[in-house]
Amino acid sequence: MTLTDGIQNFTDYFQHEACLVASLTGKVPGAGLAIYKKILYASLVDGLAGIRYHSEGLGNHARFVRFLREHTAWPTGNLVSSPILRKRLPAKSLLRDHLDSRLAGYSTMLPNALALSALDDPIDVLEKYTQEEERKYLKGAEHFELFYRYRNFIVHEFREPGYAMEIFADGGDSPLYHGYTNSSDWSLLYPVGFFQARAEESIKSIEQWLSSNNVDPYSRVRDSSDWTSR
Repeated sequence: MTLTDGIQNFTDYFQHEACLVASLTGKVPGAGLAIYKKILYASLVDGLAGIRYHSEGLGNHARFVRFLREHTAWPTGNLVSSPILRKRLPAKSLLRDHLDSRLAGYSTMLPNALALSALDDPIDVLEKYTQEEERKYLKGAEHFELFYRYRNFIVHEFREPGYAMEIFADGGDSPLYHGYTNSSDWSLLYPVGFFQARAEESIKSIEQWLSSNNVDPYSRVRDSSDWTSR
Protein backbone atom coordinates (compact mmCIF):
# COMPACT_ATOMS: atom_id res chain seq x y z
CA MET A 1 0.00 0.00 0.00
CA THR A 2 1.40 3.39 -0.97
CA LEU A 3 1.66 6.28 1.47
CA THR A 4 -1.11 8.09 -0.40
CA ASP A 5 -3.38 5.06 -0.13
CA GLY A 6 -2.59 4.70 3.56
CA ILE A 7 -3.49 8.31 4.30
CA GLN A 8 -6.70 7.99 2.31
CA ASN A 9 -7.71 4.79 4.12
CA PHE A 10 -6.94 6.39 7.46
CA THR A 11 -8.99 9.53 6.88
CA ASP A 12 -11.78 7.58 5.17
CA TYR A 13 -12.21 5.62 8.39
CA PHE A 14 -12.67 8.79 10.44
CA GLN A 15 -14.97 10.33 7.85
CA HIS A 16 -17.13 7.23 7.95
CA GLU A 17 -17.29 7.34 11.75
CA ALA A 18 -18.19 11.04 11.72
CA CYS A 19 -21.02 10.33 9.27
CA LEU A 20 -22.22 7.50 11.49
CA VAL A 21 -22.35 9.80 14.53
CA ALA A 22 -24.29 12.38 12.53
CA SER A 23 -26.84 9.75 11.50
CA LEU A 24 -27.67 8.61 15.04
CA THR A 25 -31.30 8.93 16.04
CA GLY A 26 -33.01 8.18 19.34
CA LYS A 27 -35.96 5.89 19.93
CA VAL A 28 -36.77 6.95 23.47
CA PRO A 29 -39.39 9.76 23.60
CA GLY A 30 -38.02 12.93 25.13
CA ALA A 31 -34.42 11.72 25.12
CA GLY A 32 -31.87 14.02 23.49
CA LEU A 33 -28.85 12.74 21.62
CA ALA A 34 -26.77 15.92 21.79
CA ILE A 35 -24.50 14.91 24.65
CA TYR A 36 -23.92 11.45 23.17
CA LYS A 37 -22.92 12.93 19.83
CA LYS A 38 -20.72 15.51 21.50
CA ILE A 39 -18.83 12.81 23.39
CA LEU A 40 -18.28 10.82 20.21
CA TYR A 41 -17.11 13.82 18.19
CA ALA A 42 -14.78 14.87 21.03
CA SER A 43 -13.30 11.35 21.08
CA LEU A 44 -12.71 11.53 17.34
CA VAL A 45 -10.87 14.85 17.68
CA ASP A 46 -8.89 13.44 20.62
CA GLY A 47 -7.83 10.45 18.54
CA LEU A 48 -6.60 12.63 15.68
CA ALA A 49 -4.71 14.88 18.10
CA GLY A 50 -2.90 11.83 19.44
CA ILE A 51 -1.79 10.89 15.92
CA ARG A 52 -0.76 14.45 15.07
CA TYR A 53 1.46 14.98 18.14
CA HIS A 54 2.47 11.34 18.52
CA SER A 55 6.10 11.87 19.51
CA GLU A 56 5.98 15.31 21.11
CA GLY A 57 5.37 14.21 24.68
CA LEU A 58 2.37 16.46 25.21
CA GLY A 59 -0.16 15.88 27.95
CA ASN A 60 -3.82 15.55 27.01
CA HIS A 61 -4.64 19.18 27.76
CA ALA A 62 -1.76 20.62 25.75
CA ARG A 63 -2.33 18.19 22.90
CA PHE A 64 -6.07 18.80 22.62
CA VAL A 65 -5.89 22.60 22.85
CA ARG A 66 -3.01 22.81 20.39
CA PHE A 67 -4.92 20.63 17.96
CA LEU A 68 -7.94 22.91 18.27
CA ARG A 69 -5.76 25.89 17.41
CA GLU A 70 -3.93 24.29 14.50
CA HIS A 71 -6.38 21.88 12.88
CA THR A 72 -10.04 22.73 13.51
CA ALA A 73 -10.50 25.99 11.57
CA TRP A 74 -12.22 27.71 14.50
CA PRO A 75 -12.00 31.47 13.84
CA THR A 76 -13.43 32.60 17.19
CA GLY A 77 -11.61 30.11 19.40
CA ASN A 78 -9.09 32.77 20.41
CA LEU A 79 -11.78 35.03 21.88
CA VAL A 80 -12.03 35.37 25.65
CA SER A 81 -15.45 34.76 27.18
CA SER A 82 -16.48 38.05 28.78
CA PRO A 83 -19.23 36.52 30.97
CA ILE A 84 -16.94 33.79 32.32
CA LEU A 85 -13.94 36.07 32.77
CA ARG A 86 -16.09 38.65 34.56
CA LYS A 87 -17.18 36.05 37.11
CA ARG A 88 -13.59 35.06 37.81
CA LEU A 89 -12.25 38.53 38.55
CA PRO A 90 -12.10 38.94 42.34
CA ALA A 91 -11.94 42.73 42.63
CA LYS A 92 -12.94 45.93 40.87
CA SER A 93 -10.44 46.89 38.19
CA LEU A 94 -10.06 48.51 34.79
CA LEU A 95 -10.53 45.10 33.14
CA ARG A 96 -13.69 44.38 35.09
CA ASP A 97 -15.07 47.80 34.20
CA HIS A 98 -14.38 47.10 30.53
CA LEU A 99 -16.18 43.77 30.72
CA ASP A 100 -19.13 45.35 32.49
CA SER A 101 -19.37 47.88 29.67
CA ARG A 102 -19.29 45.10 27.05
CA LEU A 103 -21.93 43.06 28.82
CA ALA A 104 -24.20 46.05 29.40
CA GLY A 105 -24.79 46.31 25.66
CA TYR A 106 -27.18 43.35 25.65
CA SER A 107 -29.94 42.10 27.91
CA THR A 108 -30.20 38.51 29.09
CA MET A 109 -33.94 39.05 29.53
CA LEU A 110 -34.57 38.86 25.79
CA PRO A 111 -35.16 35.39 24.30
CA ASN A 112 -32.37 35.66 21.74
CA ALA A 113 -28.99 34.10 21.08
CA LEU A 114 -25.76 36.06 20.61
CA ALA A 115 -22.66 35.11 18.66
CA LEU A 116 -19.43 34.98 20.67
CA SER A 117 -18.15 38.07 18.88
CA ALA A 118 -21.01 40.15 20.30
CA LEU A 119 -19.55 39.94 23.81
CA ASP A 120 -16.00 38.64 23.52
CA ASP A 121 -12.58 40.02 22.57
CA PRO A 122 -9.22 38.38 21.84
CA ILE A 123 -6.55 38.43 24.52
CA ASP A 124 -4.47 41.14 22.85
CA VAL A 125 -7.40 43.57 23.05
CA LEU A 126 -8.00 42.84 26.74
CA GLU A 127 -4.35 43.01 27.78
CA LYS A 128 -4.33 46.81 27.76
CA TYR A 129 -6.93 46.75 30.53
CA THR A 130 -5.30 43.93 32.48
CA GLN A 131 -3.20 44.13 35.65
CA GLU A 132 -0.43 41.62 36.15
CA GLU A 133 -2.33 39.60 38.75
CA GLU A 134 -5.30 39.27 36.38
CA ARG A 135 -3.38 37.76 33.44
CA LYS A 136 -3.84 34.22 34.69
CA TYR A 137 -7.59 34.60 34.23
CA LEU A 138 -7.37 35.66 30.58
CA LYS A 139 -5.95 32.45 29.16
CA GLY A 140 -8.29 30.26 31.17
CA ALA A 141 -11.33 32.05 29.74
CA GLU A 142 -10.22 31.75 26.12
CA HIS A 143 -12.65 29.57 24.15
CA PHE A 144 -9.96 27.10 23.09
CA GLU A 145 -9.42 26.44 26.80
CA LEU A 146 -13.10 26.48 27.70
CA PHE A 147 -13.90 23.94 25.01
CA TYR A 148 -11.35 21.57 26.56
CA ARG A 149 -13.08 22.01 29.95
CA TYR A 150 -16.42 21.36 28.24
CA ARG A 151 -14.96 18.20 26.73
CA ASN A 152 -13.83 17.03 30.18
CA PHE A 153 -17.29 17.53 31.65
CA ILE A 154 -19.09 15.53 28.99
CA VAL A 155 -16.48 12.75 28.74
CA HIS A 156 -15.69 12.26 32.42
CA GLU A 157 -18.90 13.35 34.14
CA PHE A 158 -21.54 12.75 31.45
CA ARG A 159 -22.97 16.24 31.91
CA GLU A 160 -22.53 19.64 30.33
CA PRO A 161 -21.20 22.65 32.26
CA GLY A 162 -23.56 25.56 32.78
CA TYR A 163 -27.23 25.73 31.98
CA ALA A 164 -27.35 26.41 28.25
CA MET A 165 -30.12 24.85 26.16
CA GLU A 166 -29.36 23.18 22.85
CA ILE A 167 -32.58 24.50 21.35
CA PHE A 168 -31.12 28.02 21.11
CA ALA A 169 -28.67 26.78 18.46
CA ASP A 170 -31.62 26.03 16.15
CA GLY A 171 -29.61 23.35 14.41
CA GLY A 172 -26.67 25.67 13.73
CA ASP A 173 -22.96 25.01 14.20
CA SER A 174 -21.81 28.21 15.92
CA PRO A 175 -21.15 28.66 19.66
CA LEU A 176 -23.41 31.20 21.28
CA TYR A 177 -24.68 32.87 24.43
CA HIS A 178 -28.27 33.05 25.53
CA GLY A 179 -30.07 34.34 28.57
CA TYR A 180 -32.98 33.41 30.79
CA THR A 181 -35.75 35.62 32.05
CA ASN A 182 -35.07 36.83 35.61
CA SER A 183 -31.36 36.01 35.38
CA SER A 184 -28.49 38.38 34.66
CA ASP A 185 -26.16 35.56 33.65
CA TRP A 186 -25.27 34.57 30.10
CA SER A 187 -25.22 30.85 29.32
CA LEU A 188 -22.52 29.60 26.95
CA LEU A 189 -23.43 26.87 24.47
CA TYR A 190 -21.19 24.81 22.21
CA PRO A 191 -23.94 23.07 20.19
CA VAL A 192 -23.71 19.61 18.72
CA GLY A 193 -23.40 21.11 15.23
CA PHE A 194 -20.27 22.88 16.39
CA PHE A 195 -18.74 19.61 17.59
CA GLN A 196 -19.58 18.03 14.24
CA ALA A 197 -18.02 20.91 12.31
CA ARG A 198 -14.80 20.77 14.33
CA ALA A 199 -14.55 17.02 13.81
CA GLU A 200 -15.06 17.35 10.06
CA GLU A 201 -12.54 20.17 9.79
CA SER A 202 -10.07 18.09 11.82
CA ILE A 203 -10.25 15.21 9.38
CA LYS A 204 -9.65 17.47 6.38
CA SER A 205 -6.80 19.26 8.10
CA ILE A 206 -5.01 16.14 9.32
CA GLU A 207 -5.24 14.62 5.84
CA GLN A 208 -3.53 17.70 4.40
CA TRP A 209 -0.89 17.66 7.13
CA LEU A 210 -0.09 13.98 6.67
CA SER A 211 0.22 14.40 2.90
CA SER A 212 2.29 17.59 3.08
CA ASN A 213 4.72 16.04 5.57
CA ASN A 214 4.81 12.53 4.05
CA VAL A 215 3.73 10.96 7.32
CA ASP A 216 2.32 7.45 7.49
CA PRO A 217 -0.52 7.70 10.06
CA TYR A 218 -0.36 3.97 10.79
CA SER A 219 3.21 4.35 12.03
CA ARG A 220 1.74 6.48 14.83
CA VAL A 221 -1.11 4.17 15.79
CA ARG A 222 -0.46 2.43 19.10
CA ASP A 223 -0.61 -1.37 19.20
CA SER A 224 -3.67 -1.99 21.37
CA SER A 225 -3.08 -5.72 21.76
CA ASP A 226 -1.05 -4.96 24.88
CA TRP A 227 -3.61 -3.47 27.24
CA THR A 228 -0.95 -2.08 29.56
CA SER A 229 0.78 -0.09 26.79
CA ARG A 230 0.19 3.65 26.58
